[in-house]
Amino acid sequence: MTSVQIQVVVDRDRCIGSGNCVFWAPASFELDDEGMSVPAERTPDSLEALQVAVDGCPTKAISIEVTGTEAASGTGEQ
Repeated sequence: MTSVQIQVVVDRDRCIGSGNCVFWAPASFELDDEGMSVPAERTPDSLEALQVAVDGCPTKAISIEVTGTEAASGTGEQ
């Protein structure tokens, strides 16, 4: 069994600090001192919650990359 690794990336040039990502996946995102989203250092939320955060970003500044078992089944980056 291959372990699943999730990498979360926020494009700070596109981020407007709406906070949608923090609402939908609070364990995976936080807002910095400038009010911009950054991936949190804590254990990330479920892949489903991360995908909701990606889909809910008004500027499409968030991307996720999944490697391992789930990536092979087609639930990777959008």
